[in-house]
Amino acid sequence: MTGERNYHIFYDLLRGAASDSSLCLDGDPMEYFYLSQSVPIGQVKKGASTGLLLSEAFLSTMRPFSWCQKVPEAAELGMFEHVCHSMEVIGIDQPMRSDLWRVLSGILHLGNTAIVEADTVEGLKAGIEDKRHAALAANMLGVDTDSLVALLTVRRTTIRGQEIVIKLQRDDATFRRDAVAKALYASAFEWIVQCANDHLGYKAGAPLPFIGVLDIFGFESFAVNGLEQVIPPCGSRSRPFSNLKVFIPLLAQL
Repeated sequence: MTGERNYHIFYDLLRGAASDSSLCLDGDPMEYFYLSQSVPIGQVKKGASTGLLLSEAFLSTMRPFSWCQKVPEAAELGMFEHVCHSMEVIGIDQPMRSDLWRVLSGILHLGNTAIVEADTVEGLKAGIEDKRHAALAANMLGVDTDSLVALLTVRRTTIRGQEIVIKLQRDDATFRRDAVAKALYASAFEWIVQCANDHLGYKAGAPLPFIGVLDIFGFESFAVNGLEQVIPPCGSRSRPFSNLKVFIPLLAQL
């Protein structure tokens, strides 16, 4: 959506940790495929880390993460430090954060690993155009470069006890690359939640208080409104419920 972006941690990381040479990051979000796909095609940098001028049709199938949008500089200042402080509060210390930054950096480098069609004896199959990005991703993730390339470009199966290696088509390999990136991000998110639970002293099965978040549908108004801009029945019913169960008991305690 125009004017919006999500997965803010990538932008905060580039602004706050790009100076860390061990992460091999460029501070410009436009250098990363996963962060630079909302710009008009003519504005994609020739020779940037993506290595390709991609068609709009191809880009439309390749948006697993975020759209890059410019925001006021003041809105980003100090955000990375704020994130680090918040993690410190829930027990994620500096060494743990460093490992997390390497995983997130690995995701960005993985996105820049362009999958192309390579001419092989089996016909046109998936290949890696520039293994430099794959090597950076592998280094950040602590795996062997050749193993990562094989993960992205071939599929192994066993038939009658014999392992068969099947080279993937470019589209299949591209899908696999993005699936790996999503899985890494989801695992990192779950790890942070687990760290927060551990720091709060949560033990499975123990009767402990909890923090609940009630997300109530709000009203939206755009130049062109659709059905999703209409407050649904569940939203109208959740408001009196939240008043009854949350605000009225709190007022009674005053």
